[in-house]
Amino acid sequence: MLLYGLDIMTGLFILILFGGIISVIYMYIVDKRQTKQAIRHNYPVIGRFRYLFEKQGEFFRQYFFAQDREEMPFNRAERSWVYRAAKNVGDILDMVEHIRQVTGKPVGFKFVLGHSQWLDYLLTEINKRGVRSAPDFMTLDSADGGTGAAPQPLMDYVGLTLKESLPLLTNILEKYNLRKQIKVIASGKLITPSIMAWA
Repeated sequence: MLLYGLDIMTGLFILILFGGIISVIYMYIVDKRQTKQAIRHNYPVIGRFRYLFEKQGEFFRQYFFAQDREEMPFNRAERSWVYRAAKNVGDILDMVEHIRQVTGKPVGFKFVLGHSQWLDYLLTEINKRGVRSAPDFMTLDSADGGTGAAPQPLMDYVGLTLKESLPLLTNILEKYNLRKQIKVIASGKLITPSIMAWA
């Protein structure tokens, strides 16, 4: 009777082990073939746990480990922003086009410029899609102004002043032949006539 019970337990264990191996192989194939999540594609099966650990990380950090902005070289808040920004180029253009269709009004966005690499991605995508996908305007804010309701990178590291960022933005727009299509609005501590004239 005892041997019969052991045979059943052994059979169940082998069945579960075999099912687990088949599941891992299936997840590996699915992860390698999908193209939406780079983590899962580059690290099949194991990459799936990243999202679980990221969600649970907030709980563990809150009670046991470092806060969101204490990790180095890039803290969790920075990493989260980078992931969103990388996915947002296409989303921004889709949103611009949608809002323009719904409202019939000029559409644009406001930002503080810290570096120009994201603009290269954005303007390259605009040229791929066609000039009609471009925003009607870009409002460039200065790093030395603001209401305190700014995005996380602006709050943490601040961007360039208008004196540095305005020529950079207009030069990049000219480089991609979009200067005439996209109007530039400059804001941020433009309080004296000489500064306004310079802008």
